[in-house]
This record gives sequence, C-alpha cells and structure tokens, in this order.
Amino acid sequence: MADTTRIHHISFWTLTALLGFFLFAASAPSSLYRLYAAKWDFSALTLTAIYAVYAAGALAALLVTGRLSDHLGRRRVVLVSIAVQLLALASFGVADNVAYLFVGRTLQGAATGIASGAISAWLVD
Repeated sequence: MADTTRIHHISFWTLTALLGFFLFAASAPSSLYRLYAAKWDFSALTLTAIYAVYAAGALAALLVTGRLSDHLGRRRVVLVSIAVQLLALASFGVADNVAYLFVGRTLQGAATGIASGAISAWLVD
C-alpha cells in the first residue's frame, strides 16, 4: 500500500511541475517583446494583440479539446500539447517578423489550453 501512495505522490508532483512548465513557457518570451518591438518597429496595439492571441488560443483549445483526453487518454493528449509547445518555442526561435510572434503566442495558448485540461483531469484521477 505504501508503494502505491508513493507512486501517486510522485505522479501528482510530476504533473504539477509539467503544468508549471507550460505556464512558465507561456510567460518566458514576454521579456523579449519590447526588444522585438524596437527592432521591428511595431506599435503598442500590435504588442497588445500578441498578448491577446494567447488567450484566444487557450480558450479555443479548452473548448475544442477539453474532453479529448477522456477519449484518447491523458498521456497522448499531454504529449500532443508538449509537441505544440515545442512548435511555439521554435516559432520564437526563428522569428524574423511579427507574424512569427502571433503564430508562437497562438500555439502557446493552444498548448497550454490542451495541457491544462488534460493535466487537470489527470490530477483528479
């Protein structure tokens, strides 16, 4: 019985850390936006829109994929969300104009929305 409790304890903290990773990754590029704005000369409105597409991506992902982990399994959905997050980070890595920032932020929102739904359900399980 003690081994099962220990495994559940480790799983809980691993999943919690993974969710924390998604939230950290979503805020990590924020400090670079002012540098991008200065380099590419985009307005404060564009910067606001870059922040806003994250919320749109997260909301869309939660609405569309909220129950997906019930059908496909928690692990598969979390792996998909990790892949989407890596695509988002790659978009920032190769960014040479503001369109990449919009794509990256939208993907980050989607990845966080997908992950938070699946991880939250997994933690309840």
